[in-house]
Amino acid sequence: MDPNRLYNLQTQLETYDIYTQADIQRFAEIFYNPNEPKEKYQPILDLAVHRFMQTEENDREDFRTILQKYIRLYSYISQIVTFEDISLEKLYA
Repeated sequence: MDPNRLYNLQTQLETYDIYTQADIQRFAEIFYNPNEPKEKYQPILDLAVHRFMQTEENDREDFRTILQKYIRLYSYISQIVTFEDISLEKLYA
């Protein structure tokens, strides 16, 4: 397994403009803070869902497929390798 494949998948996901780096950062600040109520990240997710629904059906399927690959690969590799790049973990969450 090549951990660099995660970066390739991450780059592919970013081309769909479903989320921004700012969205991921805001989500992570809430998600990883035990003092933040989890419902605070719902508007961030709602915005991503809205963008997702505005894309063409074929693009939605392609995005979903790439995202599933990313999640499976990250889940597998993270059991073996400790990542220095926290952006991969934030995207996974």
